[in-house]
Amino acid sequence: MEKDVPMMDLALVSHQINYWVKQFLAGMIIVSTILLINNPSILIQKLWIGLSVPFILLHIAGLSGQLSIWRNIFTLNKNEELDLDDNLLHLAQDMGSSISTYFLGKDLSTAFLVGGRKLIIGENVGKMLSENEVLAILAHEFSHDTRKGLHNKAHIFGFGVTLIPVLYFALSVPRLMGLVVMIACFYLLMSIFFWYVECDCDANAVKFVPINDFASALTKVYKDKFNAFSFTHPSPNYRINRLKTSARGE
Repeated sequence: MEKDVPMMDLALVSHQINYWVKQFLAGMIIVSTILLINNPSILIQKLWIGLSVPFILLHIAGLSGQLSIWRNIFTLNKNEELDLDDNLLHLAQDMGSSISTYFLGKDLSTAFLVGGRKLIIGENVGKMLSENEVLAILAHEFSHDTRKGLHNKAHIFGFGVTLIPVLYFALSVPRLMGLVVMIACFYLLMSIFFWYVECDCDANAVKFVPINDFASALTKVYKDKFNAFSFTHPSPNYRINRLKTSARGE
C-alpha cells in the first residue's frame, strides 16, 4: 500500500522564499553600496532604492508575526510573576544567573528576556517541548543574563560602527533616499552584532545542556519558520550548523 503524499506546506514554502529573497537583496544592497560610494550616479542610487525598499518591507512584514510578543511585553506588569521550578532554578544558579521568576506569555511558543532581567516563558513551551528541551531553551535565555556585560559592549560598539555609514548616506544623498538608506544600513550592519549576541548565547548554553536537546528545541520552537532569519536572530538552521561545526572542532 502506497503511503499518502503530504500536501505542500505553503507556510514553509513562503518562509523559505522570504529567506532567500532577503539573502539575495542583502547581498545586492552590499554590492550597490560599494558602487554608490565609488560612483554615486543616479542609476546606482535608483538601484539602491529599488533593492532597499523590498528588503525593508519584508522585514516589516515579518514583524506582523511577532504581534503576540509585543502584546505580552506591553502587558507584562499586569501578569502574575511566577517562581521557576526547581530544575530551571538549579540551571540558572549553575550558570550564574540570578533569575528566579518568570511571567507566562499568552499565545507564545518561545521564551525571551525583557530589559535583560524579566523572563517571559510562552504558555505553549511546556506543551510542545520535553523537559530537557525546555531546559535547553532557558539555558540560552539565562546566557543573556549572565553575559549581558559583553553583549552590551557589542551593541554599543555595533551602534557606533553603524552610525558612520548611516551619517555618510544621510548627508550625501537626497532626503527620501537618505532615510531609506539609513534604515537599510542599520538593518544590515546592526544585525551582525545582534546575531553575534545570539550565537554567543547558543555557545554558552550548550556548555550546560546537551547540544542535541538545544537543536531539537530550536527546531520545534521555530517550526515552519526554520529558515526565516530576522533582524535580531539568524536562522535556526544557521545556529544549529554553527554549533555542530564548533563541536566537531572545524
